[in-house]
Amino acid sequence: FFLFKEASNLNETEKMIESIYQKQLDAVLFSVNQYSEDLARNWMNRIEAYDNGSNSLFISDEKIFKEMLNENPSIKYVFVSDTSFSFNAIFKTSGEVENDSGLANLLRKQSKLVKRLFTYQSANFNKIEPLPVPDETTLQYLISISKSKLVYGIAIDKTEFVNKELSAKFKSISQSEFSFAVLDTVTSKQILAIDYTEGQKFQRTRNLWMIPDYKMGIALNGKTIDQLVSERNK
Repeated sequence: FFLFKEASNLNETEKMIESIYQKQLDAVLFSVNQYSEDLARNWMNRIEAYDNGSNSLFISDEKIFKEMLNENPSIKYVFVSDTSFSFNAIFKTSGEVENDSGLANLLRKQSKLVKRLFTYQSANFNKIEPLPVPDETTLQYLISISKSKLVYGIAIDKTEFVNKELSAKFKSISQSEFSFAVLDTVTSKQILAIDYTEGQKFQRTRNLWMIPDYKMGIALNGKTIDQLVSERNK
């Protein structure tokens, strides 16, 4: 009976230690997602600062975003649309393109998502959502609702966003203790690797909030969680 009870207690201890490690890894991945959302929110707030509140397309001068686009090359363009999606404007460093039919069709297909954002906005909650896009596109659209009830957002290059905006965050966390990789779940292509070797098993994975088609994985360098748990119980 004593041996059975001791083995049972050890098993419970192992489960508890493993749970602690897993929660630590979850917290690390959450911090990366939070960082990416904060970055996107800063960009979106910068755009909405030009909203004049008159329920019209609040951007009349395409030059006002040149600095923002030049500073952040992963942003390919800024866009604004009315609520019927019948008129929109796209702003690139090369100039302005009006009434882009591709963007209008994309917004129409996601009208339920747009309506949900309006509900959030009416409750004074300015939420940012990634817009589902065709699998083959290299861009991710992030949209929100302005105070004058317009749909606005940015189109980011998914690969550039991860490699130029998030890689430093991953490296600062890694400190040779963790390995990271970001994978495209559609193509299975590896987008980013920090101290990661091919075939290494992840202890935890999470989709990126801002790019749902991308999955990030984390692993402890050197030893697995099972090995660490075993050592703690010796």
